[in-house]
Amino acid sequence: MDIIERLRQKPFVHIIAQARSGSTALYDALAWPNQNKQSIRLSEPFRMPPDKELLDKICAMILEHEKHGLKAMKNLLIDILAFDKTSQEKIFALPVYTVGLLRRNSFDQICSDILHDLDKGPIGSDNTHVVGRDLFRRRAGYVLSQKRTMYNFSKQYDEIIYYEDIAFPSHCSGTLNPPKQRRIANYQQCKVLYQELMREWDTSQQVQTRGITWTIDKTNK
Repeated sequence: MDIIERLRQKPFVHIIAQARSGSTALYDALAWPNQNKQSIRLSEPFRMPPDKELLDKICAMILEHEKHGLKAMKNLLIDILAFDKTSQEKIFALPVYTVGLLRRNSFDQICSDILHDLDKGPIGSDNTHVVGRDLFRRRAGYVLSQKRTMYNFSKQYDEIIYYEDIAFPSHCSGTLNPPKQRRIANYQQCKVLYQELMREWDTSQQVQTRGITWTIDKTNK
């Protein structure tokens, strides 16, 4: 059974994700075909700045999710952590199935993060950008730091799943980004810089097996 079909069997799924990890596509896949019937679209309702009144309202609705026709919610961990400790505990203690969503491919996620910043617009932009070394280094450090934070809170998830393992249904194609090499003019140079940074930050390891050299991404646990 694939991941989406298995999660659809849960009464309610809360996706806690890192930004640019495909959480919107997963949310749409789980909410379908009920998304048009939901009384509120629960895609990042806890987005900063923290709103405790809204939090209480959302949590109350989730406790009666069947009554309201709700199947899924997704939030970014960074937004949850902007709340005070009591509010965080309230979110983590919701009696739902909680999934931590990450990407194995950190390079692709960094590129997605940079493009999202440069585009300042909706998904699907056709703009092409040249990414500077300083920008790439800065955003790479941020993305990898947020990835570590996701793992640090792993006890709050019922399971961790990875974007690369999900077979998305066709109706979610609109929320999936096109290959980054179409959008980044100096894509190959960015890839080389990423590999340099991984070595500099000791976040990669090379292993040889039968004469073949493999690079292991140590940011994945």
